[in-house]
Amino acid sequence: MPMPPRPIVWTFAAALSLLIAAPALAVTIKNQDENFYKYSIQEGEYHDEGEVAGNTTTADLCGNCLITIPTIGDFIVSGKQRIVIKGGKATVQ
Repeated sequence: MPMPPRPIVWTFAAALSLLIAAPALAVTIKNQDENFYKYSIQEGEYHDEGEVAGNTTTADLCGNCLITIPTIGDFIVSGKQRIVIKGGKATVQ
């Protein structure tokens, strides 16, 4: 006779299914202007720089970070927040 599954296996399977079903929590920048904008990301010790072209949206950038967009501002963002640039100004949604 086969052995019944151990409780730890069930716990692991339940946790794994929650991770797979959970939506990605990542910040993006949506640029609705024609111009491109440079940005920098600071998340703990991680630092990166990039640019977002006109009328595009970045890929997922970070989970909880400081994003600096020169001439526009600094934004502390997390989770599924999105920085939207329009008319040379930005809002966090």
